[in-house]
Amino acid sequence: MLIAALVCAMVSSVGCDKIKDAASRDFNVKNVKFDFSAITEGAAASASAVGMRAETPNTFSVTREVNLSEIGSSDLMDYAGKISKVAVNSSLLNITASPSGSYSVANVTVKADGVSGSLLVPSYTLGGTFTAPANMNAYTSTFIMKLLSAKTITVTVSGQTDAPAGTTIRISYESDLLFTASLL
Repeated sequence: MLIAALVCAMVSSVGCDKIKDAASRDFNVKNVKFDFSAITEGAAASASAVGMRAETPNTFSVTREVNLSEIGSSDLMDYAGKISKVAVNSSLLNITASPSGSYSVANVTVKADGVSGSLLVPSYTLGGTFTAPANMNAYTSTFIMKLLSAKTITVTVSGQTDAPAGTTIRISYESDLLFTASLL
């Protein structure tokens, strides 16, 4: 900002607002999506229990590397080292099961290495709606800033479900983001 003020003082034919605008660049990246897929595990299921709702919760967990290139924005790649702020316009978790069913999930946690805290969905019936965690946008912003600096982050998604063992649980973590890059 000091440089912008000095340039503004020296240049009388250009407005100060134009100099300030040239000091940073905002750009939107829509539909940023990270997908996770896990198979439910539980107590050994007998042949007669396969496909039946679990009486005790089965667990699911997947850990995978998330790479900055998955965001897929040429603007982001051009300015990655200059991003000073990430604002989250919207963010959601979409949780589905295959084979589909009206299963419940509980304690779904999204945890990125090197990012304090986590996202937690306490309980949800697949096919229904749930309230996003209160910290969703703040966590997403911190997660993306960490991803910008690290280029790759290990993310673990885990939880419990009454879906039978062997059910595939898919979690999509989707966001629309506004990046601010400092140009000076």
